[in-house]
Amino acid sequence: AASLETRVHAVDPGSVIYLEQHFDQLVLGGDHVGKAAGLQLVGEWPTVDGKRVLPENPQLAVSGSPNTDGTGDYFNTMHPSFVAQRGLEGWTGMRVYERPGYPKIGTAGSTDGFLATPPLTAIEESDDIRVTFKAARWSENATADQNAKLVIKIANGGSAEIDGTEIDLSPTWQEYSFIVRNATPATVIGFYAKAQANNRFMVDDIVIRKSTD
Repeated sequence: AASLETRVHAVDPGSVIYLEQHFDQLVLGGDHVGKAAGLQLVGEWPTVDGKRVLPENPQLAVSGSPNTDGTGDYFNTMHPSFVAQRGLEGWTGMRVYERPGYPKIGTAGSTDGFLATPPLTAIEESDDIRVTFKAARWSENATADQNAKLVIKIANGGSAEIDGTEIDLSPTWQEYSFIVRNATPATVIGFYAKAQANNRFMVDDIVIRKSTD
């Protein structure tokens, strides 16, 4: 009789996670996707070295609208200590604003919004990785809506078919997934707005794991 070969993996390859970010520490701002007003800081932001920080006992109140940002631009106006408190130390970006449970990237007039992961230092030498994430587009008026395109950019090692491709977004959360071949400890995954005005988007639940494909 034919025998069945059994392979035992010490570790399930799909369970090896190199980066996981659910943005759970972001709490301020209106929920644009869920169409609900949210928490705002009452009063002025104190500053350290010209960058905003939370006061020791922040007073928060529900105000504004679903379209109101909870902070200034994370990597331009917010202090690095605040960014670290939010679990985003090592991330980079431009036109990134806090919303409850996710960041919003881009403004009505900007063309250069992006958010990028830290280098994937947990990778040893090189590996194929699967990136999954959720994204939604800003949805305020019909003309602006059509401009919302997300562009994935892979930097510092690795290649992906999706690199540089424009992805259409929906007003509601949709999940996306792609594979990067030969990613390295220096590899950075960037989520960019297409370079045109009125291109705002939100991202959430970014998970980067060892690919099994």
